[in-house]
Amino acid sequence: MNQSSVADRLSMSGRAERAIAFLTVLTPKPGMFEELLELQLAHYLRLARMDRGITGIRVYRALDDTNIVSLSSFDTIDDHARSSESGLFIEHVNDLGALIERANSGYYQLQYAAGNVEMTSVKPDPGSVIWLNIVTTKSGKLDEFLRIQVAEQDLLRGSVAGVQGNRIYRSLSDESKALMLACFDTPNDHKRWVQSDGFAEHVHKLLPLIERGDRGYYKTVYESGEI
Repeated sequence: MNQSSVADRLSMSGRAERAIAFLTVLTPKPGMFEELLELQLAHYLRLARMDRGITGIRVYRALDDTNIVSLSSFDTIDDHARSSESGLFIEHVNDLGALIERANSGYYQLQYAAGNVEMTSVKPDPGSVIWLNIVTTKSGKLDEFLRIQVAEQDLLRGSVAGVQGNRIYRSLSDESKALMLACFDTPNDHKRWVQSDGFAEHVHKLLPLIERGDRGYYKTVYESGEI
């Protein structure tokens, strides 16, 4: 996605006008990771060809094979709701049931976008990686968290080595959650950044606002359209 297309989808306040994303985090049962991933990829290949209202799809695999994350972007929530009521989706859910240990999902809206988070690789080995962080803020602190996080991204744009792009999303189904994706050339580029003084100062501002963070390294294993 280029920067102009991102800007066209954001309002003057930085809030997304549309760009409704549906996030699903799947934790497979022991030994079921590859089978679950194969079914998820097959479903999204069919979905990309058949479903209207969908603007983009990403499927990520955790480098430690603990989770599979799917992020699909729709024009509206109604478009996603219509998709989830289809026979195709119901059949897919039935196929997944025996393979899943745990699943979490919800609606998110794009708050900030820069650069690319669209590097496909089916091999979970060194190379460009996605750092994914689902943050749960303390009660009533989500707006402040997002304000600080977006301001920091604007300040740091182009100054952190190895960053290819990032996205920040606000949950529409949970007023305490935010989703952040950042793509780095290598895991070492991300690790170098988190060990820097600048990162420490940023985290110091955010820690009083955060209840919990679920994070890890992921590879993009499928992409279609724009996220």
